[in-house]
Amino acid sequence: LVSFSQREKSFALQAAINRRIERLRHNIRPEWMQEEVRLVKEYSYLMASLQAKRQELHNDSIINLLLGKQKLIMNQLDSLQKKIKEQYRVDGAVSHSQTTKTLKQIQQKLDARQVVLDYYFYDDECTITFIDHCEFKVATIQWKDQDREQLKLLIDEVRTPFMGLDAGRMGRFSELAVHFYQKLILPFESMINHRPLIIVPHRELFFLPFEVLIKGSKEAVSFKDFNYLVQNCPISYCTSLLLIPESHTVPLPV
Repeated sequence: LVSFSQREKSFALQAAINRRIERLRHNIRPEWMQEEVRLVKEYSYLMASLQAKRQELHNDSIINLLLGKQKLIMNQLDSLQKKIKEQYRVDGAVSHSQTTKTLKQIQQKLDARQVVLDYYFYDDECTITFIDHCEFKVATIQWKDQDREQLKLLIDEVRTPFMGLDAGRMGRFSELAVHFYQKLILPFESMINHRPLIIVPHRELFFLPFEVLIKGSKEAVSFKDFNYLVQNCPISYCTSLLLIPESHTVPLPV
C-alpha cells in the first residue's frame, strides 16, 4: 500500500495504515488484527446481504440463516476483542457493535453525485455492490486463480518504473488494465456515469490503484494516450462501508 504515492489514496485509507502501524508498535499480534479485519468485513457483507434479501423477497428461512451467521460473527468478534483487551493495556480492537450503519444511513452520507463500489471476495467469487444516494445494486463475478495472478502482474507493472517507451511492456500493461476495467468497473459503468467514485476494496484489491484501469480499446501510441478510469471520474478510497465519510468531508481527488 505505502509503495504508491499517498496522493493516489484517500485520507481514510492513510488513516487505516497509520492505525495498523500504531497497533504493531504496541505488539498486538498481526494474526489477531488480520482476523479482526476479516470478521468486520464479513459482518459488513452480511449486513448488505440482509438488506438486499429484505428488498428482493420475503423468505424467512434465508433471512434467519443470515441473521444466524451475523450473530456467530459478532460472537467471534467480541471474543477476539476481549482477548486483545485482556492481554494489552492499549486497546487496539476495532470498536464494533450490532448498532452499525444501515444501507439507508450509508446512502444519507452520500450526496446526489457520489457513488460507491464495494468489493468482497468469497471463495472463487467477487461480489460488487453499487450504492448511491437512492439506489443499491449487486453483481457477482468469477474470481479464479488466473485472475489473482493477472492482478499481481498488473500491480507489479505499476510499481516498476517505466524506462523509456517499451512497446512490449506497454502492450502487457494495457491488456491487463483493460481486462480489470471490464471485470471490476464495467458492470456498473453506466450507473457511475462520470460521477465521483468511492472505492471500498477487499483483499488484493487494496494494492490496486484503480486510477490506472483503462476504458475501451487498449491500442495507443504512448501511455498518455490511454483512456484511464481517473480521466472519466474522480476517485477516492475507503477501507469499509462503515467508514464512508459525510459528503462534505470526502477528500478531493488528485
